[in-house]
Amino acid sequence: GSFSNSVIVSSCLKEHTNALFIGTETGGNPTVLAGNAKEFELPNTRIRVEIPTKQFIMTDLKRNDGNGLIPTYKVENSIQDNIHHRDKPIEYVMKLIEERNRAGNQD
Repeated sequence: GSFSNSVIVSSCLKEHTNALFIGTETGGNPTVLAGNAKEFELPNTRIRVEIPTKQFIMTDLKRNDGNGLIPTYKVENSIQDNIHHRDKPIEYVMKLIEERNRAGNQD
């Protein structure tokens, strides 16, 4: 799903580049992932469940705090922002780019 794939890409970028992350914490865990799920039906309730059978360790387990990847800059939309189709994280990205361009032009 998107949680796992998003956090895999994000954690690799964080680990191996100088990427900045802007927005909210990712879903999933950037340190350890579970996968290769097997589906079972519980005998009494007939409820179907998936249980992962493999664990994938992305980085040092000592760094696992149980959270998703925390952004460099936390920027969230409010409900009103969403209603008015405002994208505050993208606005913040544009602001950072403008500031860096201005700083670069002063050299």
